[in-house]
Amino acid sequence: MKDTYTHYGAPHSVLHERNFPHHLKADVWMWSVFSEEKDLDFNGYLIQTSDNQSFIVDPPCAGPDVLNGFTPLPKVEFIFLTNADHERASVDFRERLGIPIYIHEADASLLSLKPDFTVQDGHELANGWQVIHLPNQKTPGETALYHLQQRTLILGDALIGKPFQKLSLLPSEKYRDRHAALSTLHERLSGLDVQVLLLGDGDPIMLNAGSTLKDTLIEHRR
Repeated sequence: MKDTYTHYGAPHSVLHERNFPHHLKADVWMWSVFSEEKDLDFNGYLIQTSDNQSFIVDPPCAGPDVLNGFTPLPKVEFIFLTNADHERASVDFRERLGIPIYIHEADASLLSLKPDFTVQDGHELANGWQVIHLPNQKTPGETALYHLQQRTLILGDALIGKPFQKLSLLPSEKYRDRHAALSTLHERLSGLDVQVLLLGDGDPIMLNAGSTLKDTLIEHRR
């Protein structure tokens, strides 16, 4: 099931304190839309790749006030979706900013829109940001983004930032083979040097995220 949320002013919408783009760390901005149904935030990120360029990851909905918040930020070059269920408001951003959408090739056909470009495992997306394909997850093209020098990992639905400063998996029914999903995550993520973990759902982990990641993967494999 795709992430769903209501637009501003709708009966069930909730504006969280993080709904406006704010500086999260060097070269990273975040904004969020709170989901009452899931009881957590859906997060979008703007990642700066040079003095005047950036890209967006998994954008949740944004009214004019949110879009205006991007005006002083580095020029956005493209949108990257970590999976098809994080399509979110990418169409709005593509139309308003005139930028292309990227996604892993295995999830391209699952979108309600046609992506402009597809990527594969190992693709360098922009200035050190590498694509890591995570098979056996909720969708076949689940993808992480990793920057070695910045020790930063971005995840979509592979792991959720809940409870606060901890990680959890999606419910078992979201996987065809939960054991295979966990094995993939352990194989592809546990060896990474990670200090910061930016999560599509829930709360990002800004310090010593690698330890939390490894502990979570070990715990769930028992």
